[in-house]
Amino acid sequence: MARSVDEINNYMVNALVTNFASIGITIDPTLWSKRNMLRMFIYCIAIGQALLEQLMDVFMAAVESQVAIAAAASALWIQSKMFQFQYSGTNPQFVSLINDAPQYSVIDPTLRIITACSVTSTASSDVTVKVAKTVNGILTALAPLELSAAQGYATTIFTAGIEYDVQSNNPDQIYIQADLYFQGQYSATIQATTIAAITNWLQQQSVTNFDGKTKMSALEDLISSIPGMNDVVLKNVQARKDADLFTAGIILISNEQVVLRQYISDAGYIIPETTVGKTLIDSLNFISE
Repeated sequence: MARSVDEINNYMVNALVTNFASIGITIDPTLWSKRNMLRMFIYCIAIGQALLEQLMDVFMAAVESQVAIAAAASALWIQSKMFQFQYSGTNPQFVSLINDAPQYSVIDPTLRIITACSVTSTASSDVTVKVAKTVNGILTALAPLELSAAQGYATTIFTAGIEYDVQSNNPDQIYIQADLYFQGQYSATIQATTIAAITNWLQQQSVTNFDGKTKMSALEDLISSIPGMNDVVLKNVQARKDADLFTAGIILISNEQVVLRQYISDAGYIIPETTVGKTLIDSLNFISE
């Protein structure tokens, strides 16, 4: 934002006083008369600088207006627009053309519900947009009406002729069976600490690397770093889409042998397995030593 003439003038005067003081020359601008040539010279420069900054502001506004109506050029652009999606269950949000740019008539950041988004192109005219929202600090799938509105929003503002498939599914689930060797003095807390660490790690990975990869080496490193943990043996690890049965899971580690070193979740984010008898409480075997 352009500075005022007085702001620039004061900055230049202060700089002048400081620079001359560094070489032993004292200048007191409070003693300058209104006809002082140095004072007039600095003020004229300040006027020119202020005018330049105002012109730069006008130029930037013109550039930003042009960008706002430009066609989607990248996955990051689409992602940015999805984060601007607004939803209200009582006050429907409609996108319309304003100054030739598709946008909401009223911008309300409190109605922006999408907090995670990834964009992938599966074919020349087919783009998959995965999204999720945050509820009580936990990534969650959009409700059906929210997803329908998000799909309509994407179809309206994105490039014509390209199919945009907006998806929001319940998180994938990962089953982790492991022998965990720990120091006996941690016996009272080691199970709760480990389960919390794994759960929080998966959540954090989902937020910072939405639609990214869950690596077996990183999982092992995480568990190994838990206070009191001596050693980790991942025996069996498998992951699945929420809609799939446990038996349909993709095997990552089988009988302590790595089958797949990483897993890319279908929903874009992942949580510990919830099937009865297969949760972390059931599958982690703690061995004191």
